[in-house]
Amino acid sequence: MTAFAAPAASRVIAVTGASRGIGRACAIALAAPGVSLVLMARNAEELRETAQLCEARGAIAHRFGFDLSKIDEIETRIQEIKAQCGCIDVLVNNAGVWIEEPFSTGDMSAWDFALDVNLKATMHLTRHALEGMPEGGAIVFIASTASRKVYANGTNYCAAKHGLMGFAGALFEDVRERGIKVSSVLPGVVNTDMHASDPKLEKPKMIQPEDVAAAVAFIVHSPANVCPTEIALQPQKNPKTRSPA
Repeated sequence: MTAFAAPAASRVIAVTGASRGIGRACAIALAAPGVSLVLMARNAEELRETAQLCEARGAIAHRFGFDLSKIDEIETRIQEIKAQCGCIDVLVNNAGVWIEEPFSTGDMSAWDFALDVNLKATMHLTRHALEGMPEGGAIVFIASTASRKVYANGTNYCAAKHGLMGFAGALFEDVRERGIKVSSVLPGVVNTDMHASDPKLEKPKMIQPEDVAAAVAFIVHSPANVCPTEIALQPQKNPKTRSPA
């Protein structure tokens, strides 16, 4: 997928979960001269590495330690970011956690944590980032194919990702006349830490973080008169290793 050229005007682009995986790939893909990147994550050392990679592409990178599970602190943190960097033009909601357990035996406290991070915190963060977002801005959600389908042991994750899509769809209707894009990228299995321990997956056949980042860049740099509200990505070849005959 080929992205349009980045606009010349300076933009403030915020990426959550930017320390590695999809978040890091998105930050690098959006890094360019004239871009001020707001990089948010909990791992300070990995976030510093992301910042260096983005700065090598000509962007200005600002690092912010950010724990989305602390929902009560989100508004204050966003105000701090705006005071230092200005209003946010583009927000890439990438950070999340993955819990896969049977419904009848799963740890409900862990599920509450996951739902807070994957859905509730994203809504709070988006609300405060939207304040002051100018026309031509964009909000991008890294959703999942689990936003449209279900699978065994995925009650928590599927509930959060389905909720995220409902939120994104309604939000688009709320802000479309302001000239703000709201888009979701729905990747299948991606070669990230989430699936690193699964021996049944062939990594070269999986979607790579850079593939997701290319879709995000396409959205961010798409023409002002159109909004790609959803982009679904699937591995071209099935990455699941066949069981021995």
